[in-house]
Amino acid sequence: MVMRPIFTIHAGEMLVADQIERVLKLPVWVPSKDTGVDLLVTDRKNKKAVSLQVKFSKDFSYVKNMLKYKDWVQACGWWVINRRKLLNSKAQIWIFVLYPIKKVKPFFVIIKKTELIKLYKSLGQRKPMIQTYIWVVENNKSNVAIETRGLKSDQIEKYRMSDKLDPKRVLTKYLNNWDSIKM
Repeated sequence: MVMRPIFTIHAGEMLVADQIERVLKLPVWVPSKDTGVDLLVTDRKNKKAVSLQVKFSKDFSYVKNMLKYKDWVQACGWWVINRRKLLNSKAQIWIFVLYPIKKVKPFFVIIKKTELIKLYKSLGQRKPMIQTYIWVVENNKSNVAIETRGLKSDQIEKYRMSDKLDPKRVLTKYLNNWDSIKM
């Protein structure tokens, strides 16, 4: 006889829940059934709630073709998102978790669903399956998050050599922005 768990929580959800409880000091709830919401965060009185969708990626910064950027890229994540599921998602906020190989501390890109939809539209992502590559890079001693899907090598080199990033690709305002969850 095989024991099957009632529910499971993946590493990304655990990292997000831990951060919310430690940084924001708010309760985090795990739904007992998959409804498209991974975590629910409530205020301390359990009167208001925010629903979260969590996406976790291993670090792709050590893949062969990424090694030339190893001194610049802090973490590199890759996700495939079903456009229909994104549009119909009940989760108000999406969190992309990048767990870098070089460091022990993960990065979190915390973005409202409506802003995520706008981002993909502005980048011309119109296919049913959205491919997204989020990189956290170091520019002038600070971390910058950028969406790199669709960039050619010469464009990435241009980003690496200057601070002039395409504003629609810059996700830094969402990087570790736990205040967007506060109620």
